[in-house]
Amino acid sequence: MFFVSPNKQRVDYLENAFEADILRQVLDDHKIPALILSNDSNAYGDLFQIRQGWGAVYAEEQYHQQIRRLLQEIRQTPSFPVDD
Repeated sequence: MFFVSPNKQRVDYLENAFEADILRQVLDDHKIPALILSNDSNAYGDLFQIRQGWGAVYAEEQYHQQIRRLLQEIRQTPSFPVDD
């Protein structure tokens, strides 16, 4: 079993692997140390993903506000260009 470092707390749940990949890239660009964990489990199938989303991002508390802001920006950005 994997345990998150005691100095890192969950910042937010992530909706899917695509959102997690984008967030990881943005966090790396901003040099924000964080851990992204999937709720994928071979033993329980999709049970945890159904109840708690795809996964979660964990970080030290000093980064929480910044990560939440970046995640909000990601979620508000359209995934595909829209033709007018």
